Amino acid sequence: MRRRMLLSSIIFSLSLFTSSNLLASENAVSISKQETLKTLLVKLSGKNITLKLESGQELTGQLSSVGQHLVELNTLQGREFFNAIIMLDGIDGVIIRNR
Repeated sequence: MRRRMLLSSIIFSLSLFTSSNLLASENAVSISKQETLKTLLVKLSGKNITLKLESGQELTGQLSSVGQHLVELNTLQGREFFNAIIMLDGIDGVIIRNR
């Protein structure tokens, strides 16, 4: 009985470990030497991200579209009924949750 419980707890732990590794690898972002902010954002389209702006403000939401000079975030965190249009030139960084 104890052996069976130990074996099932080990199997459960291993399944959690492998599933969390798979999720982390799905969210992993790789950038190339020639990557630009725009091409990175295009890759992240449809995902929840945080943009760090030149003003120091952070906006978190779902990246819905990336244009030539503008980015659109939907369902802003803390402002779920609002969208944001941000100029690419005004973005200092992109924060991505990878786990």
